[in-house]
Amino acid sequence: MAQSVNDFNESPSVHVDPLPGRQGGPVDMAAEPTPPSGRHPAARFFARARSRGAASVFTIRSFGRIGSPNVPPGCMTVPHLCSRRLLVTAMAAWGLFVVQVAPVPAAAESSTPLQWLATRFTQVAITVLQEEPVLVEALDGAVVLCRLAVEADPQSSDAWRTLLKVAQLAERPQLQARALGMVARLDPHDEVVRLAYVHNAIDRYQTVEERVAMYERLLSPELRQQLGAAVASRLAGDVALLLYRQGDVEAYGRWLAEAVALDPANRAAAASAAGFFRMRVEDPYAEAQLLVALLLADPISVTTQTALAQLLLEQGAYVGAQRLYRMTIRLDDKEGRAPTSGLLADYAVAQWGAGDAAGAIQTIQERQGKVDQAHRDQVSLQNPTLTLLELAELPPAPLSRTLATVRAAILNRLGDDQAGPALRGALAAHVANIEAMAAAEDPVGDLMAQANLEAAWVAMWLAGNDTDEAVGFLEAAAGLGPQGRLPELQRVISEGWLALGQGDSLRAVQLLAPIAEQDSSARLGLSLAQLQRGRRGNAARGLLAVVRDQPGSVMGVWASDLLAQLVGQRPGPTPEAARMEELVAAIPAVVDRFIDEPTLAVSLRLRLAKTTFAPYEPIVLNLEITNNAPFPLAMDGGGPIRPSVAILTTASVSNRPEVGVISPLIVDIDRRLRLEPFQQLVIPVDLRRSDLEAVLNAYPLAGATVRVKVVLNYMVSTAGVVQPGHLGSEVQSPTLRIDGVRAVRSALYPPFSIDGVKEWVKESISAILDPDTVEDLKTMALLSHVVAKVRLPGLGQELSDAEAALAEGFGKLDGPSRAWLLGVMPSAERLDPLRAMASQQTDKQVRISYLLYCLTGPDDPVLKAAKNGDDPDVRGVAELMEFGTGRPANSGE
Repeated sequence: MAQSVNDFNESPSVHVDPLPGRQGGPVDMAAEPTPPSGRHPAARFFARARSRGAASVFTIRSFGRIGSPNVPPGCMTVPHLCSRRLLVTAMAAWGLFVVQVAPVPAAAESSTPLQWLATRFTQVAITVLQEEPVLVEALDGAVVLCRLAVEADPQSSDAWRTLLKVAQLAERPQLQARALGMVARLDPHDEVVRLAYVHNAIDRYQTVEERVAMYERLLSPELRQQLGAAVASRLAGDVALLLYRQGDVEAYGRWLAEAVALDPANRAAAASAAGFFRMRVEDPYAEAQLLVALLLADPISVTTQTALAQLLLEQGAYVGAQRLYRMTIRLDDKEGRAPTSGLLADYAVAQWGAGDAAGAIQTIQERQGKVDQAHRDQVSLQNPTLTLLELAELPPAPLSRTLATVRAAILNRLGDDQAGPALRGALAAHVANIEAMAAAEDPVGDLMAQANLEAAWVAMWLAGNDTDEAVGFLEAAAGLGPQGRLPELQRVISEGWLALGQGDSLRAVQLLAPIAEQDSSARLGLSLAQLQRGRRGNAARGLLAVVRDQPGSVMGVWASDLLAQLVGQRPGPTPEAARMEELVAAIPAVVDRFIDEPTLAVSLRLRLAKTTFAPYEPIVLNLEITNNAPFPLAMDGGGPIRPSVAILTTASVSNRPEVGVISPLIVDIDRRLRLEPFQQLVIPVDLRRSDLEAVLNAYPLAGATVRVKVVLNYMVSTAGVVQPGHLGSEVQSPTLRIDGVRAVRSALYPPFSIDGVKEWVKESISAILDPDTVEDLKTMALLSHVVAKVRLPGLGQELSDAEAALAEGFGKLDGPSRAWLLGVMPSAERLDPLRAMASQQTDKQVRISYLLYCLTGPDDPVLKAAKNGDDPDVRGVAELMEFGTGRPANSGE
């Protein structure tokens, strides 16, 4: 054995060795360029914030591993993202089987019984952990089984990965460290393991100062290249958070900028940078750069899309805002979620600002149609006797006051015949809002006053010379205000607008001119008064000022539209807005299609060397995950590429209707922290590592047909259905055939010929009397099923000879072969002599296999002897069986 069980209790010394076994040179990431930090907007933000001496702080909810400080009010947060990537997956979640796979095919022609046995031990260990609740004895037994698996196959990274997970669940830090080191040595190209290995070394330091010093050493230029940019980026983010917790905000910002510069696909760092720097430096363009970087790190994040769209709209970058809002709305539709009225209103304003007034009206009319349909459905439920014609004649359902106001403003500028009804609808929505506030259990006067002022403003702005409704809203607002009157500024603005509506432009100018610099609505009213007085130049300058002050508001776009009527063209974007439009235009157009065509971002393919397999032969399929995007995509629990796939398997066995859907197999694929553009990751999976193995082992004579579906970025619906989620896809394999024993099938199924099975049994007996190959061992397993299950006239002597041959051959097998055979042969009285022989064995593997598969009950002498024996491993498995799952049931043909 390469490693003894006792070796697992040794605690490796703390040292800086990011890649065990590869200390002499760079890793596969060495060819990746490390982008200069000064080029990234986060770095420029940091320099600018530092020069200003800003003191605001920001963190994400859980970026690092040591904990997170409180998030200050107003700061962005992102979903839980932990930079330690080898935390335990929930192996029992939804009852799914979780398995790690090796980076090289686990199945090979040179597979040995020891390797088969290692696989069986790890399978049992994970099955034990699916029990609810997981008892301490079960955890201890699972640890023993995983340790024995790595002893049996010490070069299997799959076995070591399973041991790592179990050690984490059992809280065995020394064993965990040992397993982690071995996985890192066996698979040095695995970035996730590389990162976890470094974390494990750093965690042994007790003080913040020691940990920071270690981080800084690891992130030195000479070691950073060995780590690779992706791993270094996560470590930079960790040290940033550690320093923030110590109150060093400046260092936090510096390392956070470095984390984003090292790997823009680092979603957690990009989110932190976008939130942190936007709170410290007022630079809309740089903020847009950070949000674009975050968008590329997570292309289908509604939060990022919306934040960037709002920023663009606020700056008057209407085309870019329109694009981002469209993406957000499509994503909402894809998820069956209606976009909020506020988001649709902003989208309509962006469309209008971009010159597409008709498109803006269409956006609002589509929402009106959906609201109307929902209203008709509700009325129909309440009054089922109404005809379709009567339902169609119902008046339109009210829109939200925001959407209704935007529609009224657009139609007002278009001079549309529906402008009047649209305004009445908007005012009705405001009245409904005020009435709802008044009917509340504890109405707030200030809020109701503000609501009346908003309604009055819409009426004064869009109603022309009809000021009656505006006066009513103003009187209501004044009655709710302190001392029964409006605040002075609001009073003057209202009087100016009322004078404007009454045609007294001179009084309007006198009232509004002194306060135009203080309030955009006063400036707009003054411009309209100047226009009434024929002073078009003054009016145009005033309208342009409104556009510049309020580019993202419906008032600002309304003023822009009026200004275009006056001077013949819309005002151009500000230099800042123009730069932001260029920035967003540089986002690859394919990003817009990711929502509807997720395979344009990441795709999954299945490749099989063959589709027909012999009994007990590994069934290996290769999962090919490809980044089709022109920029890197991270493999992360929050996306865009999730770190595991779901494999759904359906098996069919002749005359066995109870065999069908197999429990889903969840396969971890996170061998890299990111995939480069057009890079492909290949993960081989042996389907025999799943619950399919039990079905195939139960019916090896009949064989089976198998269909496989693999789901990338899967989600589980409330009904328990596994389906593609964000950027997810699914692929179906061709039908796989697992051969049985043709001669036996001819005896069991029409036309019922026993000649072939007689010949096959004789040949098998000859082979197993002196078993010295893997094929001989498989033949013994198949013959055990024939002896146990076949009962046909004319085969009595052959079966008796087979029983004797099995007993003789079993006595000549080595320990691992005996142990494996005990796990695959069926439960039958005719095979009791073999189990009796196994019960007398002193070989540890045979004893453990007997405990797992051959116990007759709680009073079995082998169980009692194992519990009282000197071998701690055998005793641990005995205790597991006493408290645990018992022997797996075998059925057969």
